[in-house]
Amino acid sequence: MPLRLAEILKDSAPAIVSDWAEALKGLYGTGFAERSMTELERSCRECLEGYLEVFETGSHRRLRQFIDRTARLRSSLGFKLTEVQKSLLLFRDVSRRALEGHFGADHQAMLEARDHIDRCLDVTIFDVSEVYQEVANAKINSYLQKIELINEQLEDLSL
Repeated sequence: MPLRLAEILKDSAPAIVSDWAEALKGLYGTGFAERSMTELERSCRECLEGYLEVFETGSHRRLRQFIDRTARLRSSLGFKLTEVQKSLLLFRDVSRRALEGHFGADHQAMLEARDHIDRCLDVTIFDVSEVYQEVANAKINSYLQKIELINEQLEDLSL
């Protein structure tokens, strides 16, 4: 099933990328609404390529590289973790449209394909959350070091 799923998604890639980017652009009140369609489409395409690798080979390498790079970028631009999670979960809806066109009345195959997508999304959400946590911890540690330096300077001044 994963190989067949990859083929279906690959065949539908232009529509998936377009629909996904438009859905992101429509997330009013988020950083995605402010990004260009070109940037959103590029990001969706890269993420889709990561998903395709998972379904074709079982490897999460490309997807994890994308998640790491994107999570750090979005975090630095002030995106909330929930915005990024929501953007990734939109793949479920846009891919479902492609699957419905291919599986039609074969409900069992549709359920299996959706299950593969859901499991992949679970890993993706865990990974993006972990990267956001790493970024937050690094910021906290940086602030703590600055506070410690200021405290040392204040101690020197009070002597």
